[in-house]
Amino acid sequence: MTLSILLFTIIIIFACSVATPRRYDGYKLVRTIPDMDDVLDSLRILKDMSEGEDVDFWNGIKRLGMPVDIAVSPQMEATLIALLEDFGLRSTIVITDIQALIDDQLRPSLSTRVKRDVDSTNEFDYNVYHPLGEINKWVNDISAEYPNIATKIDIGVSYKKRNILALKIGRASPAGDSKPVAWFQAGIHAREWISPASIIFVTHKLLSGYGSDNEITALLDGLDIYIIPVLNVDGYAYTWTNDRLWRKTRSENSDSMCVGVDANRNYDLHWGDADGADGNPCNETYRGTEATSEEEIKAVTRYMQGVVDSGDTIRLFIDFHSYGQVWMAPWGYTEDPSDDFEDQNNLQAEAVEALTAVHGTNYTYGQISQTMYKASGCSVDWAYGALGVLYSYTIELPDTGDFGFTLPPERIESTVTELFEGLKVALNHIL
Repeated sequence: MTLSILLFTIIIIFACSVATPRRYDGYKLVRTIPDMDDVLDSLRILKDMSEGEDVDFWNGIKRLGMPVDIAVSPQMEATLIALLEDFGLRSTIVITDIQALIDDQLRPSLSTRVKRDVDSTNEFDYNVYHPLGEINKWVNDISAEYPNIATKIDIGVSYKKRNILALKIGRASPAGDSKPVAWFQAGIHAREWISPASIIFVTHKLLSGYGSDNEITALLDGLDIYIIPVLNVDGYAYTWTNDRLWRKTRSENSDSMCVGVDANRNYDLHWGDADGADGNPCNETYRGTEATSEEEIKAVTRYMQGVVDSGDTIRLFIDFHSYGQVWMAPWGYTEDPSDDFEDQNNLQAEAVEALTAVHGTNYTYGQISQTMYKASGCSVDWAYGALGVLYSYTIELPDTGDFGFTLPPERIESTVTELFEGLKVALNHIL
């Protein structure tokens, strides 16, 4: 009898340990717009006290008049709306069922994988979202397809010992001379799927256009472009297997049951400034125990420093995010402008103008802390302030909240088509 009970207990423990993806059935996205300073303070307190499985502030608390989007479970919906009413705030339901949108994101990806299993010659589909394994295979395949202008690079390994892969694209200089460098990275926040999908598509457009498009050919002849499709590889993999809306890394925090660090608050420049990051391991903007505590940030900063130490000059840095449709320059840690803000702002204004001309999509632009909110220890500040990259930006891709992190795959191509025009402006400028 004792043995039977023991075996039964082992079976139950094993069954409970098998990961099943978290579902968001009935979860809604609630939007409110703060109109007074004391309301902003109340929302910040609410965020600190309530953020977790039932309540998730998707786009942060910014400034007066700017929307705040809050995902809420069916169990907490009435309570949240009542609290907002107590603050004197109106609320609207932007998304009625988050899980339905997640299912819509996944359905084309599953169909593509079935086709690929049946037909091994089936090409990579740039109009669907892909799990990490397929993205890594794409890195291998596309570097083999374009061996003269694309090289696979292993940046380092993550906390979970996954490889962080990158591509270096550009035609080698016949004289072996150093060329200006652009650095693109995506997927630092795991749930922002449009970020890797967009930079993968951009890479394809650059490589496939070489030799047939004069502008693209000139860019790849004159520049070296480093591209990391997914920086937070552990977190991104987790969004496919366990929790679609996971944001942080997957490192364990020794003094907390809460897992992960916001990798974009972990860079070694003004790390831990009180207004721009969180010291609570359970919050989404947790900065970590120290600067570059995360293996992913150690790896990428070490590699970028190595590029500079080798004599190359990184002249453009862009970290791709979602959502909000914003193009932003340093600083994030302070509301004071950078010494080069006029130059930085002029270029992003020109890039946004080219982007908007494609479909009429409205992007705003400006300084991070002035346009959105303070963010200390972020990648853009580090690239500009520590590494000396003059044109350092973060881009928040579409949309503005109708879908948020669950942007349909049907929107990938239109997002990339307009983004590509803006990026060409920035690349041509450093060329």
